[in-house]
Amino acid sequence: MFPFWPYPLSPFKPRNNHEARFWGVHAANPRIYAAINAHAQAMIAQGRTHYGVEAFFASIRWDTGLSMNGEPFKMNDHYTAYYARFWLQNNPANWDFFELRRVRGEYPRRQPPPYDNEGQGLLFP
Repeated sequence: MFPFWPYPLSPFKPRNNHEARFWGVHAANPRIYAAINAHAQAMIAQGRTHYGVEAFFASIRWDTGLSMNGEPFKMNDHYTAYYARFWLQNNPANWDFFELRRVRGEYPRRQPPPYDNEGQGLLFP
C-alpha cells in the first residue's frame, strides 16, 4: 500500500507510547480528525498535491478553537504524525499528500556498524 510505510496504524498494536495515547485522544476528540480531513479535501480540491499536517494543526488550533483537553488552543503536536498516517491510511489515493518521517517503533532497529578493536573505523567484510 505505502512503499515507505509498511505498518498500518492499529489501536490494537501501537508502535510506541505516543501512538497508544493518540488512539485515546482520537476517540475522545473525533472532530480533530474530521477537521484535518476537511482541510485536506479542500486543499486537494484546489489542486494541491502535497501539504503539511503541522499547518493543518496550526490552522485548527487558531481558527476553530478545537482542543484536546477542553482548554482553547491546546492540541499536542506529538500526535501530528499519527493524524497524518491515519488520514493517509483512510485516503490511499492520496498516499503522498503528507510527507512522513519515521516514528519510534515503525521499522526494526538496525545494529550499529562494526568497528575495529581500536575504534579507528568501520570493518568491511
